[in-house]
This record gives sequence, C-alpha cells and structure tokens, in this order.
Amino acid sequence: MEKIRKIIEWLWRNKERMVLGVVVLVLISRVYGVLNPKTPPAIPNYDPPKSQPPTSEERAELGFPVRPVPPAPLVPAVWKPLWDRNPFWYNASVGGSAANQNTEAIDPGIRLLRINTLPDGTARAQIETASSMKKWYTEGEPFLKYELISIDPAAQECVLYSEELGRRFTIRKEQ
Repeated sequence: MEKIRKIIEWLWRNKERMVLGVVVLVLISRVYGVLNPKTPPAIPNYDPPKSQPPTSEERAELGFPVRPVPPAPLVPAVWKPLWDRNPFWYNASVGGSAANQNTEAIDPGIRLLRINTLPDGTARAQIETASSMKKWYTEGEPFLKYELISIDPAAQECVLYSEELGRRFTIRKEQ
C-alpha cells in the first residue's frame, strides 16, 4: 500500500512535467510533418475544352438527352392596363366611357418634330410631349402612357398606341 501511495505522490508532483513532455512530443511531430511533407496526389490530366460546342451526335454518344427545338416567341402582351386601371373595381372606368365615345376629338398633346434614319436602316423619331420634353424614340419604345408602334420616314408619320384609351394614334410632322 505504501508503494502505491508513493507512486501517486510522485505522479502528483510531476504532472506538469508530463504535460510539458506531451506538448513537446506533439510539437516535434508537427515540425517533422512540415519539414518532410507527404507527396501531393497526382493532378489528373484533363483535355482542354473544345472551341466549338459538341454536335448532336457527340452529345448522343456522351448520353446527354436530345434538346427539343425551342418554341416560337410569343407576341408580347400589353400588361400595363392591368395595373393602371383596376378591372375588378366597379368604377374603374369612370370618365372612360365619355372618353371612349369621343376618341376622334381627343388630342394626345404629342407632336412629331423630326424623323431620322440611321445608317443601319433603323428609324428614330423626335417627339415633343405636352410637358415639352423633346426626346428621340425608336420603334417599340414606350414613353409616358404611349408606345411608339411604327415610324414611316417616307410619309413623315408615326403610329402611337395609347394604353389608357386602348387605341392607336397617327401623328404627322407639321410643316
């Protein structure tokens, strides 16, 4: 019993030295690992990518599915009237019925100033709005509550679509 007590006392008095020895052994193993590293794994040799995408035959050989032909583009829909005038409100067209009766008498307050044809063949129109803004617009470009549908440089006129009134206007250059 006396020998066991002496061993326990010796372990108790030398515990710091034993912890220090373990820490030094761990440090030595880490330094050895840094000085003598393992050989890195071999990098696989991949072929460089081809400049052309694979043909349908090559794709079939690789097991990829055949791509279907994309559908034809849909005609763009005009969505703006859905949030401009609420169709679910009872009085959504207040003032609209009188305006729709006299559509010919409505002046959009827009003037065509000039039509310019670019070297690539596209036409632009300089339009002045009621707020005296003068800007150049191309076909299909929306502005204010209108959309420029087409430009005819020969006749010096433009066709506008009003989303508010739901009809087309033709404006001509004033001479």
